[in-house]
Amino acid sequence: MRITFLALAAAVPIGLTAQSPATIRLANANAELAEEFSDLYAMREIQDGRVLLFDRKEDRFVVADFASSTVRTVSLKGHGPGEYEMMISALLPLGGDSTLAADLNRWLILVGDSVVATLPPDHPAKRSVRLWPLGADGAGRLLARQSKSGGGMRAADSALAVLVDLSSGRADTITGLRNGVRRAEVRQVTAPDGRVGVGIGRVPLNVSEFPLLFSDGWVAVARLDPYRVDWRAPDGRWIPGARLPFPNIRLNDRERSAYAELNRWARNATDWPEFLPPFDTPTQLFASPEGMLLIRRLPSVAQRETRYDVVDRTGALRGQLVLPTNQHIFGFGARSIYLVETDDDGIQRLHRHAWDYRSLRG
Repeated sequence: MRITFLALAAAVPIGLTAQSPATIRLANANAELAEEFSDLYAMREIQDGRVLLFDRKEDRFVVADFASSTVRTVSLKGHGPGEYEMMISALLPLGGDSTLAADLNRWLILVGDSVVATLPPDHPAKRSVRLWPLGADGAGRLLARQSKSGGGMRAADSALAVLVDLSSGRADTITGLRNGVRRAEVRQVTAPDGRVGVGIGRVPLNVSEFPLLFSDGWVAVARLDPYRVDWRAPDGRWIPGARLPFPNIRLNDRERSAYAELNRWARNATDWPEFLPPFDTPTQLFASPEGMLLIRRLPSVAQRETRYDVVDRTGALRGQLVLPTNQHIFGFGARSIYLVETDDDGIQRLHRHAWDYRSLRG
């Protein structure tokens, strides 16, 4: 694997109190791609250190080499063999150097950077997952989050976390998940020319619980009320997490305006929760190489930086990774963390930093 591992600590924890988690800041990047992107959406580091990438806005499925700072096309959008049809929603390791590229319509299987098989829309596992998988493990299982009602405007107040066998499509429900409980107002509206239509209200911060499957078979679930992380071991044993600290921030006018500034669709919303939730939906969860869960926290007026809670498999908070406001985690490799940086013109660049779990130990 062509990765240069820094001997100095890649993340430096600073101070820990009962109310304030240890702050973790990364050392400088050890590599950066010169390539410009528009909307990086999915990634997977393969065994030789190169990275599979999908840019949603540009419809680009490529492999990037940090050593040479080059980018090459892996697959084109289309309906032919080895092509994706709609959008690559996830790039998941299947064991060794195999990758599942989950297109919304059909799936591709890659070895290294080469497409070796195509799974059609009627494949049993694709039918069981329904939308896109939220992780894969070495035992050939995928994780799906499924609404009990199958989706729609009147979705149920809870959903299911389901493990799906990739070969057979057999699905096993492992736990229930809370859906956002507030419902969008639906009302009849009349246009100036007399046509009658339907108006749907905007419901910001209608947060749901989300799971993530790790490559070694563990499942983490980011829970609400109280905010915590529950863990499921590969043998089916559950480890309930303790309440994780986060401040009660009332959603006053300043907080609502700050959220709407980052999420323009919410500018005219009227149905807000009373307090800022710990995370948003869709929830951004990441699996670190040593098996910890990172959860992207919602920014506030007082803390505008990009922050991630780092939670171990006992459910304990090990610290909080803090990044500049224009950076976010894109994914992890064997010993690396990848960050996307977005400039004022909306151009994205990909950085690689060393990630050393030893620097997080207290």
